[in-house]
Amino acid sequence: MINLKYKNNKWDFWIDRGGTFTDIIAIDPNGIFHTKKILSHNPSFYKDSIIEGIRQFLKTKTNKNICSNLINEVRIGTTVATNTLLTNTGEKICLFITKGLKDSLKIGDQSRPDIFARKIILNKTLYDAAYEISERLSNTGKVLVKIDIKKTKVLMKKALNRGYKSAAIVLIHAWKHPRHEKTLKKLAIELGFKNVYISYETAPLIGLNGRGDTTVVNAYLTPKLNKYTKNISLNIKNTKILYMQSSGGLTSSNNFNGKDAVLSGPAGGVIAAVENNILYKKIEE
Repeated sequence: MINLKYKNNKWDFWIDRGGTFTDIIAIDPNGIFHTKKILSHNPSFYKDSIIEGIRQFLKTKTNKNICSNLINEVRIGTTVATNTLLTNTGEKICLFITKGLKDSLKIGDQSRPDIFARKIILNKTLYDAAYEISERLSNTGKVLVKIDIKKTKVLMKKALNRGYKSAAIVLIHAWKHPRHEKTLKKLAIELGFKNVYISYETAPLIGLNGRGDTTVVNAYLTPKLNKYTKNISLNIKNTKILYMQSSGGLTSSNNFNGKDAVLSGPAGGVIAAVENNILYKKIEE
């Protein structure tokens, strides 16, 4: 335990939820630091390690609600998105892309891990099906091919009938001229898609493949991530909860997306190491 005269009259929690262990640093109302390590997955005893760790510190029984009045803030770094990507357990998604570019994300660019390999084995795509949308905008935003709404509805209904509830929409030149993507997003939601991600909102940068890959990753990871953060919010109500992003910055659950969470845990580790060094320098002084 370390006392740095950090007083807030409430508890603060800094938590790293890893694949195996969940590490918790807690600061009690008297400014005393406490630490705890518990298993991240232990369904026989608790449903969620973050909630369980906080319960143990606050001495809250399992069948009782956590009293948010005792908590000032909770900061969380997590490998949920990382492990979801590594184990291929993300959302079942489909891709809607400009006609003629159906295989663009699959083909990728000229980067090759083995430049002299005679047989190129392509990586499996995160999306299970790709549908080509009859539309085209020029690089100046001029409509070259107007969206065929009737055909688009048929394709989207086909995808819904095949069980897809989440979709990534990636159109050529949408990084600067997004009107067609916005039209498709509105149409997809009206038809029944639960999660729709367009490249303009996800990564508005030039380059179809890079923008498309980011959008697909976001569609693949975000629904599962949202379920996770929603569960935490339901158990710790009326509390400021912030999540560590891959960039090292903190954000609320509303802005915590899959594309920004892949390196959440590692980023938190780097920042913790830096802060730990500063902390001990203060102690030595």
